[in-house]
Amino acid sequence: MNSKRLVYLLPAGLLVLFLLTYVLMAFLKPVPLLAAAPVVLKSNTNSPDFANHWPLTGEGAVGAIGYGVLAASNNQTPQPTASVAKVMNALLILKQHPLQVGEQGPELTMTSNDLDLYNSYVAKDGSVARVTPGEKITEYQLLQAMLLPSADNIADTLAVWTYGSIDAYAKAANSEAQTLGMTNTEFSTADASGYAPGTISTAHDLVLLGEQFVKKLVVLYVA
Repeated sequence: MNSKRLVYLLPAGLLVLFLLTYVLMAFLKPVPLLAAAPVVLKSNTNSPDFANHWPLTGEGAVGAIGYGVLAASNNQTPQPTASVAKVMNALLILKQHPLQVGEQGPELTMTSNDLDLYNSYVAKDGSVARVTPGEKITEYQLLQAMLLPSADNIADTLAVWTYGSIDAYAKAANSEAQTLGMTNTEFSTADASGYAPGTISTAHDLVLLGEQFVKKLVVLYVA
């Protein structure tokens, strides 16, 4: 072998050998055990530093599962919720028709009334999922259609299926809101989707609703 080439290859080979040895030792080195530290959640809404982080417009709130609302800005004024209202819809549907992980639930046969709901939301540029009279859709699939593409028509279809009418659904939703401590929330009798501006709430109340969502609706995402 050319001696000049050997001068260049030898250091390169030693470098490769060193890197391989280092990687092997790092891989085989035992990982030290980490001690779990308790998490302590504190709220201090009177702190000037904390208050300065709230948005300059609108309202805000923050919470955690098992702790409820940790802090909220002072300007808690009820505002239209739009499609966030569908979270309450899903909670009430599962309260009346529980699903276990992996279950699809009962099949609902779509009717001309369901098609009318679809067409009415299309006409006012709402979020929709197409349905056909005679089509069979499971409860699980309907919940997914309501929560993922935010189908307004499916929200009404589920509410009527469970409570018989939008009025009856609104009564149940308002009752549940009070039970959850959502004292500044009102669900409109116009629809179950949140499309109508009459469904209103605050950031504080929606944190309480979100807490229930995370605890109760895991089945929709792991099934």
